[in-house]
Amino acid sequence: MLGDTYAKGDLFEHYVINLFPDDYFKILHATTRRDDLGGRQIESAKNPDFHIEHIPTKHKFWVEAKFRRDLFQNKLVWCKEFQLKRYKEFQEEQRPEKVFIIIGLGGSPTSPETIYCIPLDEIEYAGLYLNKIEQYRRDAAAPFRYRNGILF
Repeated sequence: MLGDTYAKGDLFEHYVINLFPDDYFKILHATTRRDDLGGRQIESAKNPDFHIEHIPTKHKFWVEAKFRRDLFQNKLVWCKEFQLKRYKEFQEEQRPEKVFIIIGLGGSPTSPETIYCIPLDEIEYAGLYLNKIEQYRRDAAAPFRYRNGILF
């Protein structure tokens, strides 16, 4: 089951990264899935999935991609509380660079029904009610755009 979760995550990450057009976005770093090396923890494996530069403005930001097949108790549970805390701490260390959480919901990791692109600054909980994040819903197949520090 855990391997299946990682496989879905990898597929969704691949889907997401292909929504960043090469002529506007440069992928600076992709975080490894591997979290240990001979029993030693790799700290960078805890970082968001991608470090990206918007080429026209040279602005840099981070992206964490999560896929969920459905809701849990009427919430979109995108991470665990300790992960949310870690992402918030990471973002504070990286300022002024922001972290954006891209969540695919429903369908499959390679063809999600819905995608949300939420600035981490706007997230307070690991479980999100859809009516609270509706403004961050976007066309699941549309290429990403970036303007004035906002990814959409």
